[in-house]
Amino acid sequence: MNQLPPSPPAAWYPDPTGRHQHRYWDGAVWTDTAASNGATVHDPLVPRQVPVEARAAAAPAAVVVTAEKEPRKRKLFGRRSAPVKTREHESAVAHTPYPLGGGSGRPDVEVEAEFAYMEAIHAALGRAPRIDEEMVLENLTAALVPEPDNPHDANAVAVQLGGHTAGYLGRDDAREYQPVLLDLVRAGFVPTVRANLWAVARKDYDKPRKAHYFANLRLALKDPHLLIPVNDPPVAASSSLLPWGNALQLTGEEKYQGTLARYVSSAGDCLALGTLHPAVGGTAKSPKSVIEVRIDGQPVGTLSAASSVHFLPVVQHLGAEGVLTLAWLRLKGNAVSTQVTLQATKAHELPQQWFSELATLPRLRRQ
Repeated sequence: MNQLPPSPPAAWYPDPTGRHQHRYWDGAVWTDTAASNGATVHDPLVPRQVPVEARAAAAPAAVVVTAEKEPRKRKLFGRRSAPVKTREHESAVAHTPYPLGGGSGRPDVEVEAEFAYMEAIHAALGRAPRIDEEMVLENLTAALVPEPDNPHDANAVAVQLGGHTAGYLGRDDAREYQPVLLDLVRAGFVPTVRANLWAVARKDYDKPRKAHYFANLRLALKDPHLLIPVNDPPVAASSSLLPWGNALQLTGEEKYQGTLARYVSSAGDCLALGTLHPAVGGTAKSPKSVIEVRIDGQPVGTLSAASSVHFLPVVQHLGAEGVLTLAWLRLKGNAVSTQVTLQATKAHELPQQWFSELATLPRLRRQ
């Protein structure tokens, strides 16, 4: 059983809407009473939040920008970044989902301030939990929306479920993740990640007719430098990305160090996208079917015969339909020595729905 997060006491807190300096929290929900510079006002929590997709559809054809020149960032993914604008503008422009690397890992990054967004939590659940009822939803898709203009924290990153804010990354996490998330948003994408949600309702003994709601939202987030691959999916053929899985070491990487040196990052640890291909290994007297792994069409190693049997069925199945099997690769090392591990779900562990449509990943870089 999850431990109940403490419910903040009734008090004035920074206004989560950003419209005022403070808003009163009654111990269970936000009230309509806000304050700025010592003056209180009645300001209902409206308008309600609009999903990113709806904002994009309703965005005007042209955006009026002041004549003052705005700083431009360095070129990103081979294209020039857009000027920094407000979070509303960025949300409207960025409406193509981009699943972050390692998103099928274990959700262990905790979201904060869920207590302030119970309406969004309950909407994701489909309803509010009953007294002492625990509700769990796994494998949700959460969007990470950086808010550089947030008046309380310029590093803020909102976590959205179904287009509605359900909490925020903690301050330390937001400071680490926001730069790479902003890069994606400015390039026209909405960063998404897998999430697990737990919620419960408890009786409020001071107010017997009122329930206290608690929630815990966790994200499957890798370290910031492992969120975006160093290369793009192949452009010449259709491909389908295998879900993240346990690491399997490739063999023979030393023969392809010249190729790997072009991809390994200065941090010595990065993700790349590789394609899986049937090949023949072993010896002339004892040939064996193996999986050859390539990055951008160039071989970088093979799986052992014992490991290859777990991927050959899906590679052959997709290949018969003219589709390449795409997988996450983790590259560790430097320009003279690099180890490569395959991070992919084995064929027999794939859910049936994975085969119903291609699991595609958008291209980030200009061809």
